[in-house]
Amino acid sequence: MRRWYQPGTGRATRLTGAQGGNLTSDERNRQREGAMEDIMDEVMEDIHNIFTTFKKEFPEINEQYEALGEEIHLKGGPLPDTTRWLIKVAVSGAGRHERALQTHIHKARSAGASDEEIAHALLLLIPTCGFPTFMEAYRIFRGEAV
Repeated sequence: MRRWYQPGTGRATRLTGAQGGNLTSDERNRQREGAMEDIMDEVMEDIHNIFTTFKKEFPEINEQYEALGEEIHLKGGPLPDTTRWLIKVAVSGAGRHERALQTHIHKARSAGASDEEIAHALLLLIPTCGFPTFMEAYRIFRGEAV
């Protein structure tokens, strides 16, 4: 059985052809290409104005950056969408990258992660990165000002 990501849900679904049976190679490729475009629209949504500015000032670099992100995020392995975003939440929190953390929290929620799951991903910072790093990430998650 072939499965493919269902945009906006973080789930994979069985691919079927026009007649409800198995897909031809061309049908499968068209569905995948359409799904990839939908996914990348969701993934690369601008939630920070500076990213929009970067894209306008450096369009070629941005195109390559987005292609790399697509390759890694969508084709890099078997992890489900929600899990990938929760990992990104933890990594950006551990690295104290505020804008990245804000973005990854937003994307994790869009992929279906609950606030409880996001908080758990952040709690995992305590034994590895320390309590102050967790508290900074938790502040960002809670949307509180410094």
